[in-house]
Amino acid sequence: MSNTDFRRSLYLHPNESSHIMPRLSRSILKTPLGICVVEADTKSVLRVYHTQGPKVETNSSQLTERCTQQLREYFAGTRKTFDLPLDLSAGTAFQNRVWKQLLRIPYGETRTYKQVASEMGVQAYRAVGSACGANPLQIVVPCHRVVSTSGLGGYANGLEAKRLLLKIENTPIAFKA
Repeated sequence: MSNTDFRRSLYLHPNESSHIMPRLSRSILKTPLGICVVEADTKSVLRVYHTQGPKVETNSSQLTERCTQQLREYFAGTRKTFDLPLDLSAGTAFQNRVWKQLLRIPYGETRTYKQVASEMGVQAYRAVGSACGANPLQIVVPCHRVVSTSGLGGYANGLEAKRLLLKIENTPIAFKA
């Protein structure tokens, strides 16, 4: 395999090994939660996540810049919905169903893991929690709006981050004692 072939192989889409995926673009944004990384291909946003790790190299595109601008607006309190093409194919069929359901939770509202499961017509609320934890598009797919019946539940970036996101949305949080 030549060096060129090897480099191309690094960009194969996991579901389409015979097709070369366009090079990923990446932008970063400083947020109250830390450094937010946005990754996209030429068609859709693939990942939005926060990192505390080493410096992330960027190679922005119009799509990643559009996403970072919408995130800036969200953190400033002026954006309530995101208008972006999203690729939710990274997960299992069940995770994809959960992530699509999360997109239906309005800004400023929460649902319990049990409510999300019920809205999907399943009883697997623990699996809903696992799917939330595997969400590749943090904030844009609002897993932070899903709470347990007795508290905040979990969040990939920690509960302080979840509290901050809910505070940005002026979300009232009330739990049963």
